[in-house]
Amino acid sequence: EGYTLMTDAKTYMGFNDISNTEWMWGHPQSVSQSDASYNFYYIDVVTPDAYNSFMADPHFKDIFEAGDIRLELFQWMREGYLGYRKFRIRADQTGDIVVMRSAEMYLIAAEALAREGRLEEAVKPLNTLRNARGLADYDLAGKTQERLVDDILLERRRELWGEGFGITDILRTQRSVERMPLTKEEAEKTYDCWQQGDTYREYNPEGHWFTSFPDGTKFVPNSVYYLYAIPEKETNANPNL
Repeated sequence: EGYTLMTDAKTYMGFNDISNTEWMWGHPQSVSQSDASYNFYYIDVVTPDAYNSFMADPHFKDIFEAGDIRLELFQWMREGYLGYRKFRIRADQTGDIVVMRSAEMYLIAAEALAREGRLEEAVKPLNTLRNARGLADYDLAGKTQERLVDDILLERRRELWGEGFGITDILRTQRSVERMPLTKEEAEKTYDCWQQGDTYREYNPEGHWFTSFPDGTKFVPNSVYYLYAIPEKETNANPNL
């Protein structure tokens, strides 16, 4: 209660202000804190208005429905990357960090109720979020409990992208990473990119080059590759680990 959901793309875009009505808990940033040690919000020094976001999987856009205010956040960048302008740096080169917001609370409630089999109740918080994002109520007719849970997890991907929930959702639901491989035609495409004054050829960004684990095996649930390991140099340097 008291944390109103955003209802337009303009308010949503940026995601850098702790005063955002949805933000329940966040970490404010100042210029003195942000020099070198803080670079979560990326900005292109050459074309600041064209490239200040994380790059999204191009297929990510396909899971959004028509009318969704979040669709306006997508923009193709000059290198052929699909930018998702959710996170944008402020004029002073800073951006507050979100930790918890009300949209996540609605999704937690919806998923918990769905997993308890209370489907009619589950769609209420889900629809509150959907309506705020410009979408109609979720159509529960003919949907199984499993289907509803899957659709809520999909909504988590749409809503919480870039906020650090992807890998933890994969772990807790014991699912597998899914990636769309490059087609032969896509793999042959390249783009001119600029970096520190030099022009070079960049590999195609329209799909994933890496579609298996480092040992060559396919993505599976519950893999140790999903865990964040302590770097070997840290264990070598600290006998207490």
